[in-house]
Amino acid sequence: LTDPRVMWHNVLGAGGVRELLWLERTEKYAEKFLDHQPLNKGDSIIIFGHSGRNSSGIDTALYAKKRGIFVVALTSKNNLDKPATHSSGKRLADAADLV
Repeated sequence: LTDPRVMWHNVLGAGGVRELLWLERTEKYAEKFLDHQPLNKGDSIIIFGHSGRNSSGIDTALYAKKRGIFVVALTSKNNLDKPATHSSGKRLADAADLV
């Protein structure tokens, strides 16, 4: 599943980079996208997150886990010493089943 609004190859246009960064850092945005996707208990999802600190990846992991979906995160472990910025207090690595 990909949301073209948060893909780096799509940063041209009215909102550009600012819009992309705002969307990936806005809590609950990912849930709105995921509510309309065919995700089922027992599925697996792979989440890519460079820093592992942006809301979109963390929200996606929490959303999936709540629904019994196995979460794999591809993210940097270099940021594990930095404080979480998500309201849950988690980073993507904390919210995934496998990193």
